[in-house]
Amino acid sequence: MPPVKRAMRSQRHSPPQPPPFRSLPPLPARDEAIAQTRAPGGLPPLVRRTSLTPLGSTPLDAPSLVDTLARTTPTDHCSFCTKSVLEVRHLIRGPDDVRICNDCVRLCTQIVNADHQASEDEEPTLEELRPSQIHAYLDEHIIGQAVAKRALSVAVYNHYKRLRSGRARDAGDVDLTKGNVLMIGPTGSGKTLIAKTLARRLGVPFTMADATALTEAGYVGEDVESMIKNLWLDAGKDVELAGRGIICLDEVDKICRHGGTPTSARDVGGEGVQQALLKILEDQRVSINPETNRNRPQQELIQVNTRDILFLCAGAFDGLVDIIERRVRKNTIGFGTQADESEVQRAALLRQVRAEDLIHYGLIPEFVGRVPIIVTFDELSDNELVEVLWKPRNALVRQYKRLLALDGVELKFEQDALVAMVQIAKGRGAGARGLRAVLEDTMLDLMYELPSQSDVRSCIITKDVVLRQGAPQLSRKAHVAASPPSEGSDTLVHPTADRR
Repeated sequence: MPPVKRAMRSQRHSPPQPPPFRSLPPLPARDEAIAQTRAPGGLPPLVRRTSLTPLGSTPLDAPSLVDTLARTTPTDHCSFCTKSVLEVRHLIRGPDDVRICNDCVRLCTQIVNADHQASEDEEPTLEELRPSQIHAYLDEHIIGQAVAKRALSVAVYNHYKRLRSGRARDAGDVDLTKGNVLMIGPTGSGKTLIAKTLARRLGVPFTMADATALTEAGYVGEDVESMIKNLWLDAGKDVELAGRGIICLDEVDKICRHGGTPTSARDVGGEGVQQALLKILEDQRVSINPETNRNRPQQELIQVNTRDILFLCAGAFDGLVDIIERRVRKNTIGFGTQADESEVQRAALLRQVRAEDLIHYGLIPEFVGRVPIIVTFDELSDNELVEVLWKPRNALVRQYKRLLALDGVELKFEQDALVAMVQIAKGRGAGARGLRAVLEDTMLDLMYELPSQSDVRSCIITKDVVLRQGAPQLSRKAHVAASPPSEGSDTLVHPTADRR
């Protein structure tokens, strides 16, 4: 070998060692001191390298730390993954010459965090899932619907009591069947919100599915198995955990049979979807493809059992009250009966819904039989809609109050302003969902202008602001800077309050 190449190879395998320190810099300047010890063209960044001290031992002072860093050699390696110091970013040295690299530290941190998260996400006990406790939790997030809350609290409690008993069930025990729920009520009454709140309280996987996007197998659209796959993904791809989740199938009334009577034409988006859902609602092992590409027949499929999955079906069912009313009046026809609509309230009629009414509406009898628990939702009153704006934990007014508090502005609403928002939302016929649009429209100009006005201390929204007949009342800061408003201050103000 030529002497030049031999010299280059020896130089490559014998990197120069950093010179010893002549002075001991203070600890905050250790990074700069370590950088100065490396000769140009020498070792890659060894350790801006941190040296940890075991719990209970004396922390390293500046001389000991610098001495530890100076004694790091290229032959040092991680005691866990055996990577050399040249292959890692940081190499931490402990007692007895034990070392660990930054990759192993990150992996250990993930393991500890995952274990801590798993302990936090443990399923609540049956004592914590009593119907009264579930009802109290729903009251914190949902306004009104006392009858629906009571029915769903009992249904969920019985379902998870069935799951707990099934894990230790003897051969001679009674087999408890699953009770899926059908929620009926006008739009904006809280059907999907109550489903999400229940899943959050139970700590189980949850997914929302839109029945209007489902089609019968073999046609353009989503298959019914897609909602099982979404639940599996929400469960972190854990098959066993996904088998105990909740699926909320919204817009069920949109897959009803056209005209409510059988037809010779194939209804792939209505009756065909109902027939495809029958086995999934009851008990079936559904095969799902873990990948989005369907053109891979060699790929192994994943089996998810739907026996313990709770289905919460929801729909507005417009026109169902008329069907119930015709049935009720037919049974009570004769002398002394009155057909005045004011005496027969629509909410009271909806609570009298039966399976025959749903079949007449367009659901097939087999589908109705698999959702035995029927829960009705009432249309929210004006007072309840006002409470929806500010009372729940994540109410819209609280969210806007928090957003402006980040800019140092205290936001308040007069009671008349909230009532005006409710009237506008009811006029649009969207229920509680329409409140967000009205509030967004009211706050748009303020959210645009207030961040540019640093001298604004508080802002009061009045009825005239909502009706576009006046400007909000702003309170300016004095020459001395005022402290930001606290989150615990009142959200509502009386119309006659002192506005300064």
